Amino acid sequence: MRKNQAKLTTMKSDFVSLEDEKRMKREKKRKALSRRLVVIMVLFLVSLSSVIYLKVSKEKAYNEKVAQRQQLEADYEALKEQETELNQEIVNLNSEEYIGKLAREEYYLSKPGETIFTIPDEAAAGAEIEEKNKSVSD
Repeated sequence: MRKNQAKLTTMKSDFVSLEDEKRMKREKKRKALSRRLVVIMVLFLVSLSSVIYLKVSKEKAYNEKVAQRQQLEADYEALKEQETELNQEIVNLNSEEYIGKLAREEYYLSKPGETIFTIPDEAAAGAEIEEKNKSVSD
């Protein structure tokens, strides 16, 4: 078929040249339109991706702030509880009875004529029994 096209000659007339010019203009317009559409599409995609990126980053920052707030609220509650305990300890330390009880328990102080007996803890007593059993079996 190419051989046939090579043998064909085109007519050189005003009509043919005008039609060729019209065809060339249409092709140029079509190419320009497609280029504009590509540029517009690229700009749209860049804009869309930047909006999505901003949305995701803002949501991530928001979630981090929410987690931080929850942690701070938990810390605040723990500090309020600690403050309550410390205030109770202050009230107790202003009491003569509590100071006496604390002195007897912690520092083994006694009132005149009072004898203090210490009872070993169950864990300490259990450890002593195990040590005795090991030394007996050796």
